[in-house]
Amino acid sequence: MGRAARETDPAAALRRAKTLARRSKYADALRHCDAAIRAAPGLTEARFCKALCLLRMGMHEEAARCCDEAIRLDSKFVPAYHLKGTCLARMEQYKGAVKCINAALRLDPRVASAYGSKALCLLHIGRHRAAIRCCNAALRLGYKSVETYACRAECLRNIGRHAASVRCCNAALRLDPRCAPAYATKGEALRHLERYGPAIKCYDKFLRLHPGNADALTGKAICLRHLSANERAVGCFNEALRVDPGNLGALIHKGNFLVDMDRADEALRCYDEALRRHPDYQPTLVFKGLCLHKVGRADEALRCYDEALRKNRDLYQAHLVKGDCLADMKRFEEAAQCYDEALRIEPRLDAYRSRGDCLYRVGKYAAAAACYAEAHRLRPGDAGALAARAECLAKAGEYEEALRCCDDALRLNPEDPDVRAFRREVLSETGGR
Repeated sequence: MGRAARETDPAAALRRAKTLARRSKYADALRHCDAAIRAAPGLTEARFCKALCLLRMGMHEEAARCCDEAIRLDSKFVPAYHLKGTCLARMEQYKGAVKCINAALRLDPRVASAYGSKALCLLHIGRHRAAIRCCNAALRLGYKSVETYACRAECLRNIGRHAASVRCCNAALRLDPRCAPAYATKGEALRHLERYGPAIKCYDKFLRLHPGNADALTGKAICLRHLSANERAVGCFNEALRVDPGNLGALIHKGNFLVDMDRADEALRCYDEALRRHPDYQPTLVFKGLCLHKVGRADEALRCYDEALRKNRDLYQAHLVKGDCLADMKRFEEAAQCYDEALRIEPRLDAYRSRGDCLYRVGKYAAAAACYAEAHRLRPGDAGALAARAECLAKAGEYEEALRCCDDALRLNPEDPDVRAFRREVLSETGGR
């Protein structure tokens, strides 16, 4: 008969279980947990210790059920809520995990590690700003773990705060120089900051820890492309696709690289392979359309854009590039409608400028002037939008307003010869008034 079976004192059995768990002898610890539970079915801590051992053994569902039993015995036992959240997160049930961790924090808002766990769950469901707030709370309470800094860094990168992300990665790496996620995130952030050389060093450090990672190889290839190391870039893309032939990022970025290299046929093969493997990812159709447009196959490009928009009417970029394609075909009215659709989704500078250009070409000068006014509102330092608006206003006979736009443009760019010449033309039209 084993020692756990002979154990009659539940407190002693629990102490033995905890000792074995600290030594990572989880199967042995479980036997003592069960002995403690048999001797004292209402011993909440024994259920919790059993749940912890099950979690460490990868038995996440069983661990979550043990947490439920602990909570049933004591509805204010904070560690059980937190641990159940961890179990659910391991099973990728992140929303349920957040609910459990919130329950723990309502009972005790100063459990710093719970904020760290919640942040990781929020990162996985794309709630990056909320995750950053949780990381900040964990750090304020003194929970300065590698995971918290790495999570915060990834969230900052995802919302475009790349310099802050690099600083967070550095904090994580000071705590653990072998923190692979920090190298990956730092590489991505540096790439977006156009610091390609340092980014490559980060990817290389990550690849030493995780050889053959397709995402890191793709990131490195993109950096090499920007440094004009084209052959090395192709080698990295090819290595990424040898490791993971269906890697979406590698297929698309290799395709984009080949388009820039005027190797359209090879690029189209990359996009077609991406579409075969990932048929629901609509941006691939946009990239394929751009490639076809570049080589003069405009009708085929339009079919790609239309297919993308059939799958997702709210794809801003598809409306925009479809408008560009139609404008190049001198189908300005249709192009303007595409830019209208893009602006319905998001009022952005490029769509206002392009819509203004199309409306100008069909003689709708007042409407074009309104588009350039919006473009200037979005970027007050854009002298080009002011100059374009001035030309529209003059065509519409609004000479005084056109002159004011010229003057505003010249204040931003006093040496612009075209604006000066146009201003003289307007003055000539008005007799120098």
